[in-house]
Amino acid sequence: MTRRSQGWFDRRGFLRLGAVGMLGSLSQPLLNAQPSGSSAVEDVSVARVDHLILGVSDLQEGIRAVEIQTGVRPVRGGRHPGGGTRNALISLGERHYLEILAPDPEQEPGDRALELKALRAPKLIGWAASSRAIEAEAERLRGAGHSVQGPSAGSRERPDGGLLKWRTVSIADAPSYKEPFVNQWHSD
Repeated sequence: MTRRSQGWFDRRGFLRLGAVGMLGSLSQPLLNAQPSGSSAVEDVSVARVDHLILGVSDLQEGIRAVEIQTGVRPVRGGRHPGGGTRNALISLGERHYLEILAPDPEQEPGDRALELKALRAPKLIGWAASSRAIEAEAERLRGAGHSVQGPSAGSRERPDGGLLKWRTVSIADAPSYKEPFVNQWHSD
């Protein structure tokens, strides 16, 4: 039996599957600042998708599930200080990745960690679009009448002790599986 016939797929196939599952199709629009009641998205290419988020209740179980499906073992990414979560990552190619997000038992659980803890099976729970102008994204969305959260600072402590930083903007009342949040990585 081939991997494909066993229900396994390669990284590129996993990205396509996730993107199609999350976005409907890769030509579906992304954050175009339309008034509420319609989608807040504009044309997007795969290049604009930063990462997909797979929510799990237990990180080790999530790592195992992804490894079984892809044949690739995710690496531990670290913890989100003050967020109550930790993650593991798998590259989906240049500047794209899958984040396996789980509660961090060493932190006080926040709302997101409590939602993750309640999951019975791994589930795609969100996705991020990349930006180099987060303030402009926020202004554009506000100008279109959306209630916007951010820009907000975020960070992840890597296992090697390093700290990654970013800022995000999201539409306050949009379901995370339908509309992305926008992510701008800190320059260092």
